[in-house]
Amino acid sequence: MLRTYFKYGLIFLILLTVSCKHYQVSTKHYDNIQINNIALDSSIYNLYKPYKDSLDKIMLLPIAILSENVIKQQPSSTLGNLIADILFDETQKLSKDTVDFAITNYGGIRVNTLQKGTLKILDAFNIMPFENTIGVLSINQEEVQMLCDVIAQKGGWPISNQINFRIKDGKAIDILINQKPLQENKIYKVAIIDYLVSGGDNMSFLKDKPYINFNVLFRDAIIEYLKNTKEPIIPSNQKRIMYAE
Repeated sequence: MLRTYFKYGLIFLILLTVSCKHYQVSTKHYDNIQINNIALDSSIYNLYKPYKDSLDKIMLLPIAILSENVIKQQPSSTLGNLIADILFDETQKLSKDTVDFAITNYGGIRVNTLQKGTLKILDAFNIMPFENTIGVLSINQEEVQMLCDVIAQKGGWPISNQINFRIKDGKAIDILINQKPLQENKIYKVAIIDYLVSGGDNMSFLKDKPYINFNVLFRDAIIEYLKNTKEPIIPSNQKRIMYAE
């Protein structure tokens, strides 16, 4: 039946095109019509209001206290530090191996500022609206260097407090992981989101590397971390990535 409608519709369009080919519009006239004071359709409002009220109760639920404003900046920032540390802590809870450090992409954090005071579940959705999951990537010394070089080229991304480096001529130098230089023959365990492992943000070299995906949304991990934080959150202002002088 659907194919029949499509066939006759196509014939109609062809006939319409043929029949109209000798005509052309001589003038065009536009009017702006301003619409004000649109009456609320009570039937639609009454339909969705219970769902909205139910959703608001969840989204506006307080889950943590932030002691001061945090901002998103490059190469390092208080908001970036907080999110990367959350990624590290929550991934480490799920991993059987010791995680060495965590990184996430700058563009993945979708707010520029979090105001001090009460944090709600809605804040976690605003920070991380994407359906990215967290997991552990296994890479060697050379691949850690490549990873940090991409981060350097992009001006700095959020990294956890287990790693730091400097940027010089678009490259990462003086990389330290747990206060130690990169080691040969060592396999590093990196907490990271699936978007980057799948090649997002110029990370195509990670595609075929060993990766354990825990299938836990990064957003859910942020919510879990905040809910379990009993004391007000004091953000770190540590300069984990700096430009070399």
